[in-house]
Amino acid sequence: MSITELPAGWLGKNYALYQGAERASGALLLFTDADVVMDPSTLAKAVSYLQANHLHHLAVMPSVRLPSLALRLFCSTFGVFFSGYMRQWKAKDPASKSFIGVGAFNLVTMEAYKASGTHRAIAMRPDDDIKLGKLLKKAGYGQEMLWGMGLLTVVWYSSMRELIEGLMKNFFAGLEYNVPISIGAGIVVLLLNVWPFAAIFAVRGVAWILYTLAVIVMLVFISDANRFYGLPRWYALAHPFSAVLFVYILWKSMVRTLWTGGINWRGTHYPLTLLRANRV
Repeated sequence: MSITELPAGWLGKNYALYQGAERASGALLLFTDADVVMDPSTLAKAVSYLQANHLHHLAVMPSVRLPSLALRLFCSTFGVFFSGYMRQWKAKDPASKSFIGVGAFNLVTMEAYKASGTHRAIAMRPDDDIKLGKLLKKAGYGQEMLWGMGLLTVVWYSSMRELIEGLMKNFFAGLEYNVPISIGAGIVVLLLNVWPFAAIFAVRGVAWILYTLAVIVMLVFISDANRFYGLPRWYALAHPFSAVLFVYILWKSMVRTLWTGGINWRGTHYPLTLLRANRV
């Protein structure tokens, strides 16, 4: 299948996924990325789990391969922020508003995909993988996320420059292109994840004790969370520096999107007016 023209109101990737789904004839659809490496048993295990648990959507988080220490350190913090924002463990709870989607592996029933609006409903979303999960959850379909360590692997980004450029198209979008919320979110991240580490050297007395306890609790929590991503526990020590980088990417994403009037993705410019209009 070859697509030669991109209709107005579509991101290229989303249109390609939609066209693929339109031509599919099976009862299940797997949306995945081209750089994902799967163990031969992955798909069979995923289908079996989905059917045994009466799900309509199964997302699987891959193990991430990163070539440099700096990237792996950032991945430690990104994983904590992602989990804190998405609360993926609540996605399977019908009473919770939490939802999940993973670009590396979104297994969906054709029935649920069609009924929830297909990629037409998220045609201009650069965070289409996550928003597909939101569509399915809002439509009342059961979903869950599993960890695919040992079954699913992806090289996320090959350099820090590539990581920053790649995440910028998603960060501002994830906050619905809302400037006050994006500024506020960055400030909150700095206050909760950077200031306590700096405060240890800036305060005395009871305040020092409280900040020290806060830092210890934070480091223990992050080091424990690292095991889900197959990362060493000591990576938690770089958390404040990675948090600064996280805010830098968020605010740069906001400034660039506003300055250029949209996002540039794989050589195509997508206007901010259309991106903002596709609110999910």
